[in-house]
Amino acid sequence: MVAPITHSRSAVIAMLTFSAATQGWWFTKTKWWEVAALLLITFTLFRPGFWWDMVYPAKHEMPGTLIVDAADKLAIGELSNCKCQVKT
Repeated sequence: MVAPITHSRSAVIAMLTFSAATQGWWFTKTKWWEVAALLLITFTLFRPGFWWDMVYPAKHEMPGTLIVDAADKLAIGELSNCKCQVKT
């Protein structure tokens, strides 16, 4: 679990990079490609899960008949989130 102070730091850094990108100044006047890079960095800091979800899917879909097999693979005391959807 990430400490709340880490979230606050990344949010402050993201706000600073966003303001630098929109105003066109960092330490000196920024070039167009630096503005694009700052906006990409800002987006990454505000929503890191966007990139992480491309590498590692957030959810695993499986048929309901395999729920027992999935539960058997869990360690004792390990929690799992399960969302069931009925399709008719």
